Amino acid sequence: MVGAADGRREALTTAALVSQVAQETRLTHQQTAAMVELFLEGSIEALATGDTVELHGFGRCRCGQRWARQGRHPTTGVPVEVPAHTVPVFTGGRLTTSGCPLG
Repeated sequence: MVGAADGRREALTTAALVSQVAQETRLTHQQTAAMVELFLEGSIEALATGDTVELHGFGRCRCGQRWARQGRHPTTGVPVEVPAHTVPVFTGGRLTTSGCPLG
């Protein structure tokens, strides 16, 4: 995405993605929004069932496990137990990492 006037980076929102795809494919905004929504729902459903979502060249997303651990409350410093939980893990593909200034 092109940076903002003040130098900050802009995020590619769902609405911006829908607009870009609609222009490129000459589909209506509603048709494109439905396609993007179906893709996102399918991806979320695949992750929820433990599958990996892999887009060739873009990257791979899977569910990873964080173990239970002891942390500290940021204000008081009191030890707190952080329970084990599942987190999304994204690994950038060739196209993603080559286009990223940090990659």
